[in-house]
Amino acid sequence: MHRPIDPDRPEPGTEWTAWTRADTTTGRDHRFKSGRPDFLEKPLAEPAFHVEGQSLFRAEAAAEGQPRRSAERLYARAVAWRFEHSAESAADPHAVWHRYVDVEHWCEWSRHGVERSHIDGPFEVGTKGESKPPGSPRLKFELVAVEPDALFVSEASLPGAHLRFEHLIEPREPGSRITHRVTLDGPLAFLYRRSVRKGVERGLPDGVERLAAMAAANR
Repeated sequence: MHRPIDPDRPEPGTEWTAWTRADTTTGRDHRFKSGRPDFLEKPLAEPAFHVEGQSLFRAEAAAEGQPRRSAERLYARAVAWRFEHSAESAADPHAVWHRYVDVEHWCEWSRHGVERSHIDGPFEVGTKGESKPPGSPRLKFELVAVEPDALFVSEASLPGAHLRFEHLIEPREPGSRITHRVTLDGPLAFLYRRSVRKGVERGLPDGVERLAAMAAANR
């Protein structure tokens, strides 16, 4: 049985698949996870599920003569893939934040994730930028959340999918806990999952660990 999870607290250093099922009684959404890529072998009992804000009703699919499995395959393609890693640092949150706002030098700590990067304006919500991952095309992003010394979130759009990068700093005594999280979702996310997963799983843990060490060395 799939247990409910806190979407803000997945297990660190792991990938997981999340989907939302509609509670037709309360109108609320509930997030669940599965570590198995074939989780749809046992379909959910609810009569509806969501794909990018739209409801796909199995009853409607049956009425149109579409196989139930085809609807489930469509749903599977829209689920999110997420990966995160956390590290403890002796640096205080401000020292870590200093590394974040120095966008042109992200490559110093994210050596497997960024070859070069820049933003076209101040480090605030709405500013756009670009980064070049090793072996991949340039990626245009936008800052969608910025809280100095606490977090920043950037998003990049792909045809039919979205990439979200979350960078969190939690005060610890002494120092900080740094968490980086990447989420891929959208109806065509399955097209990008393999390449995104390969780069993220290789580079994200190393980047977080290096950031923790470098911020502590410069405090």
